[in-house]
Amino acid sequence: MELCRYSTTLRSLTGGRGIHSEEFSQYEEMPAAMQQKVIEESKKAREHAQAEK
Repeated sequence: MELCRYSTTLRSLTGGRGIHSEEFSQYEEMPAAMQQKVIEESKKAREHAQAEK
């Protein structure tokens, strides 16, 4: 998630000259508290989407 706006920020900081690339390194287990937060946010988003139908 942290990289979602990285390219925009980089271009802004470097006057449009900065570039970056990404490469997969490894998987890591997500901490349990963060897992629960993601699950709760996903459920809320799903409920919200269903309520709009």
